[in-house]
Amino acid sequence: MQYQPSFPMLTMPTRPLVAQRGEKQNRYVPAVSTDISKTFEKYRRLAALQNAKQLAT
Repeated sequence: MQYQPSFPMLTMPTRPLVAQRGEKQNRYVPAVSTDISKTFEKYRRLAALQNAKQLAT
């Protein structure tokens, strides 16, 4: 049986949290703006419109 730690594993950030010299500071993006379900819903509606347009012709 493999040993399982009782604490969550911490990972390093994928990008620097503080801008380095000469780099542009990353701006904070609210979590609501990163909700990909809205993006998927937008493309579902677009595909439905395109399908309806093809069926009408």
